[in-house]
Order: sequence, then structure tokens, then C-alpha cells
Amino acid sequence: HTRLRTVTGLQETKKRAIGAEKKLTEAGSFVDKKYWSEGRTVLRRLVGTLRFDLAALADSKSGAAKKEAIKANKDFFEALESL
Repeated sequence: HTRLRTVTGLQETKKRAIGAEKKLTEAGSFVDKKYWSEGRTVLRRLVGTLRFDLAALADSKSGAAKKEAIKANKDFFEALESL
């Protein structure tokens, strides 16, 4: 049962990470319209969960793939924070 829960948990994590793309687009549309509060709210809700999910996905990898995923996560969040 533990392995099944782990696989199911990773599948749910992947779904949330993929869904985050839609929410990032939504936040971007608020920013484009200069709806700062709405954009900030969407990003605030999204970023904490996304940071956790991407870290969990990186941790599920090993060796060079794990290092690459961790670097990609770091680069992604640095780019997001610079906006």
C-alpha cells in the first residue's frame, strides 16, 4: 500500500504542477490589465504549493536527473520572483 500511495501522491503532485500553468497565465492576465491585487493573490496562493510540488517531484528523481530538476526549480522561481 505504501508504494501505491507514493505513486498516487506523485500523480496528484504532477497534476497540480501542470494545473499551475493555467493559474500562472491567469495571474499574468491580471497583471496585463493592471489588476495588481488579483494577480498578487493568485500568485501567492500558487507559489507556495508549486514550490512544494516541484521539490517533491525533484526528490522523486535520482542522480543527475535530480540535480537537474533542482536547478530547474531554482531557475524557475528566480525568474518568477524577478517579475
